Amino acid sequence: MAREFINTVRVNGFDVDIYGCWGDDDRESYDFYDLYLKGECINEYEPYYKLPTKKDIIICLDFRKKLKLNRATEEDFLRDIA
Repeated sequence: MAREFINTVRVNGFDVDIYGCWGDDDRESYDFYDLYLKGECINEYEPYYKLPTKKDIIICLDFRKKLKLNRATEEDFLRDIA
């Protein structure tokens, strides 16, 4: 599986990277998109099949925070999802 950086979106104090991913060498478009925070996939490899919006990213971050006991800082958040 290959991936390519598309954009960084700042949401709620977090810089979230959006990557387009594809499965074959001869790609014409991305098969899906993943969200990364400091190198960690935050959508648990549940891909987005359209380019994630800022609202999608907010929902993903909020969901991850709720799963990880609402840690307040980016360092706590990253430690918890590792």
